[in-house]
Amino acid sequence: LTHIYLYQNEWIKAEQAATQLISDGTYQLITERFGIEKSKAGTPWTDLFLDGNINRWEGNTETIWALQTGNQYTVKGIGQYLKCCWLNSYQNVNGLTYSLEYWQRGKCIFRPTEFYLNLFDQEDDRGSEFAIKRIWKYNNAAYIKSQKDKGTPLKQLVNGSYVEVEVGDTVVISDETTANWLWPQPTKFMDVFGTSLSEDYSDKDIPVMRLAETYLFRAEARFRQGNPSGAANDINVLRRRAHAPEISSASIDIDLILDERARELMGEVNRRFTLIRTGKLIERNQL
Repeated sequence: LTHIYLYQNEWIKAEQAATQLISDGTYQLITERFGIEKSKAGTPWTDLFLDGNINRWEGNTETIWALQTGNQYTVKGIGQYLKCCWLNSYQNVNGLTYSLEYWQRGKCIFRPTEFYLNLFDQEDDRGSEFAIKRIWKYNNAAYIKSQKDKGTPLKQLVNGSYVEVEVGDTVVISDETTANWLWPQPTKFMDVFGTSLSEDYSDKDIPVMRLAETYLFRAEARFRQGNPSGAANDINVLRRRAHAPEISSASIDIDLILDERARELMGEVNRRFTLIRTGKLIERNQL
């Protein structure tokens, strides 16, 4: 309802609808570690997207609506394809091969832009190593050994010099071939289903509406009414949760709100619709 009011430029009604949902106590933001990997390294924000943490009965008080993909796999033998779409094709890099650690098979259908990857403050959990995988290590022992046995060991360019590759070395993305298959990888869609290394479907449920977006809807409604202080307060609720530095009311404009939506909601919502609604499609795509 809040979203519909924004489409209709009904800013007061949009704020009222958002406030009712935020204030009634049914949903709360996740601000502390929880769920299946609580004892492991991670962040409250990345806990939200782990398989086994998505739904209310699994302890997630922030999810308003999630598609029940797991049921589809049980009934029809197919799940959702988001993991495969968002996962790069790391296995096409010489010296890398399918791995459960690297979430099985990817197909390079979606890719985060450089603009998105440069939106984060250093301490922002949403851009951290837990949220965006940036390091890949050579794991194809058989290939690396075969190349060495043939007298043509696998090498990579490191600081201007070619260095022989060993299993466990970090892949240096230094040439066009590597960069075509390997790039920073959002983890929110990733999971491992079964044991087949070539598995591409996922049975992980998909969050479609989260309370975090309601705060961002209200921030926009408040900004449109000339209340930048209220908008900043809503955005800072999310930034405090992500351990990002707070922003001031003086910095509030529609571009900052769109940036915050990207940091918080990348891949969860249809960005194109939002950019059309706000009159920013061409400008933001050019960025």
